[in-house]
Amino acid sequence: MKLILITFQQLLVIFCLLTAMFSYGQNLDDYINMLKQNSINLKARLYDEKINIEKINEADTYPDTQISFGIYALQPETRVGNQTYKIGISQVLPWFGTQNTEKKYLQNKAQLSLFDTQLQTKQLILQLKTLYFQLYALQTEAEILKENKQVLKTYESMALAALSNNKSSMTDVLNIRIKKNELHVRIFQSLNKIDAIKEQFNRMLNRDLQLPINIPEKLDVTDILPNKSTVTRHPLLQKNIHNMNVISDQMKWLKKQSYPKILLGLDYISVSPQAAQIEHNGKDILLPRLGLSIPLFNHRYKSQIEQLKIKKQQIHFQNQQMENDLKDALIIAKTELENQIVQIMAADKNIAQSQRSIDITLKSYETGMLDFDKIIQLQLQKIKYQLIKIHAVQKAFEQQARIDFLTD
Repeated sequence: MKLILITFQQLLVIFCLLTAMFSYGQNLDDYINMLKQNSINLKARLYDEKINIEKINEADTYPDTQISFGIYALQPETRVGNQTYKIGISQVLPWFGTQNTEKKYLQNKAQLSLFDTQLQTKQLILQLKTLYFQLYALQTEAEILKENKQVLKTYESMALAALSNNKSSMTDVLNIRIKKNELHVRIFQSLNKIDAIKEQFNRMLNRDLQLPINIPEKLDVTDILPNKSTVTRHPLLQKNIHNMNVISDQMKWLKKQSYPKILLGLDYISVSPQAAQIEHNGKDILLPRLGLSIPLFNHRYKSQIEQLKIKKQQIHFQNQQMENDLKDALIIAKTELENQIVQIMAADKNIAQSQRSIDITLKSYETGMLDFDKIIQLQLQKIKYQLIKIHAVQKAFEQQARIDFLTD
């Protein structure tokens, strides 16, 4: 029994380790796939598609079959007897091909929801990527601030040592402590933001809000590949193009509806026999009926077809304008991406120059009195450019995500 218990504990430990490895080994693509599988919004979209499929089934139905029964209050006399009651059944049928045309129209119309699903998927992926890059920037910012806080602690120790040798003042020490406290507050604020965004991120994945999120220690803008795709495959444009085809199918269906409708019927009339013996005495009547319902004075279908022609032209021009808007948004995103890359390159140079200035200033500590005001200002300047770089990296990847949204 003890051996079984130990084996179970070992399996439990292995399971936990594998779970942890899986959680920490996930990357952005894994989270995107998880989003597609677990998103509540996307699951809700599936029901729209099911509803549209059921609407297609409506095309396979006919108008209600009419059954009638009547008793003659005053029985009409005929040569073979009196008519006593009448039973009738009738069915209205659409013109030949009307149902198939309607079914094709509804099938194409149902596909419009697929473009809505594609668009919503792209929007959710863009939102997820934005949160992911925000987490990267905040986590990296917190680490930078923590590192610089340690540097300020070193300067504080140096200032206290210099104070004991009358090479600095208490003002220098207090000033360093003030800057250190300011960094502490900023670290605390960054960590709070991280917790909030992590919950939002996990909520989008429809999973436990406390699960860890694997964020890389470094994102390199050189990993961003040039995107030469165009906006022509965007779901908004594809939906408009498909919608124009749907309107064409709807016009064909309305044209079919304007044709006559066919009426098929059958009446059975009961005849009571007469006293006199005559040929066909009391023979019942069976009356097949065939009729047409002709919309001679109905201009409804013609008006609806004209309205659809106008609507189709409207969608055509709206699609052109939407394509122009998407192209403009793509140009803006690419320009902003290039600007952020330039910002990163400039920040790298400024960080290196700031560190060089710090190194030169620190050398004076070995030979004489250190200017702590100057060294603190240089350190804060370095922090400034480090944070500029981090947020430029964040914005660069966000713009790349937006480019993917506009083009993929």
